[in-house]
Amino acid sequence: HDEAYYWNYSRALDWGYFHQPPMIAVMIRVGTAILPGEIGVRLLVILMSIGTLVLLERLCDAKNPRLFFAIALSLASVHLGSLFAAPDIPLLFFSALFLYFLRSYLERDSWPQALILGLVAACILYSKYHGIFLLGLSLLANLSLLRRPSAWALIGLAFLLFLPHLYWNFQ
Repeated sequence: HDEAYYWNYSRALDWGYFHQPPMIAVMIRVGTAILPGEIGVRLLVILMSIGTLVLLERLCDAKNPRLFFAIALSLASVHLGSLFAAPDIPLLFFSALFLYFLRSYLERDSWPQALILGLVAACILYSKYHGIFLLGLSLLANLSLLRRPSAWALIGLAFLLFLPHLYWNFQ
């Protein structure tokens, strides 16, 4: 029933919905434009689930494959659930993507990396509201980032991109 709910959202795209940011609706709209029908509804969710596993593998130390398998198996039920279109998979995918780019940004201050992180942070927020915890805890764990002008640009870009949704909620 949730898929039907989100599919309904995809038929009338907006900056937000009753209790959900719009990312899942956008994904369903794009998926059904590529492949009409039920497979199209799930297409991007399945691809993002696979992408999440690839990103997790790249985030884990190559010398410790057990860590990757432990994380992947701990998320097995979520990935099995990716056979249904739900906002959890986009949240996981964009979170893994954020951590992937954050690792290199922490090592070297780079404006292009900051802009990518700002865009991915906005995608996290558009996926599910719970993403604010990852973003906030990432900043809290790395408070020295606040000394970088590029970090402020990252935060500003994410806020600017998320502003239409905030305005939609305000209305």
